[in-house]
Amino acid sequence: MKRKLLALTLAALLALCAACTPTGQTPEDSAPEGAALESPAPEDIAPERTAPVEYDFSGAVLDEYTGSLTGFEGLPWGEPLPQEMVDRLPDSQLFTLVNPSAEFAGLEFRAEQCFNYTATIPDLSQEARVLTMGQFIRLGYTDLYGENRNDEMAVSDFNQVLAYLTEIYGQPDRCELLVDGASSETLAGSLTTEQFRTPGVSECYAVWNGLEGATVSLTLNTAYGGSLFVTFGMKS
Repeated sequence: MKRKLLALTLAALLALCAACTPTGQTPEDSAPEGAALESPAPEDIAPERTAPVEYDFSGAVLDEYTGSLTGFEGLPWGEPLPQEMVDRLPDSQLFTLVNPSAEFAGLEFRAEQCFNYTATIPDLSQEARVLTMGQFIRLGYTDLYGENRNDEMAVSDFNQVLAYLTEIYGQPDRCELLVDGASSETLAGSLTTEQFRTPGVSECYAVWNGLEGATVSLTLNTAYGGSLFVTFGMKS
């Protein structure tokens, strides 16, 4: 199954890379930290509805796409891209494969697979690019001019994803509010809008460190009116 998913993933990469600019040039939509490729995308996905208060994730499992993105199933952590493919990509330390519209925990996200070099893999050449991180990103909790910040929607989405990840991985090792950028307050239960609006609160996060081979984090940041990140990373 892993080999089949790897073949499908690499086939998709090859198809995307056919449209790449020559080595040394930057794709039109490249991210500041590295090269990014994505199919024609709609505008950043804006929240459309308020999540229900109660969640039912009985028997929740990672689907094949999510498994491939995160490295838990399908494409494993540290899986290298074929070097001939790397040589065709823009000269960048980080290569990001982007899906502008992916579902996770019942919400729409922008999904990213990040391939770069890591010294944690023995005998890996510095020219190699391997899967080291996967993440889901959800933005759009303010209007175009930043005048109306939808904290209620941001908090609701955070709680929905927190319930989903807890169903899969159990209670997080830490779940905290960051206050004044340094001190923190342990979060017991779901996040409330009042907690998120407390002066000095910059973000709320949950972390799962006790997983085999990887870590998972969920972060709701107050920047830009609220940004939600679900990040799966290779454990160093």
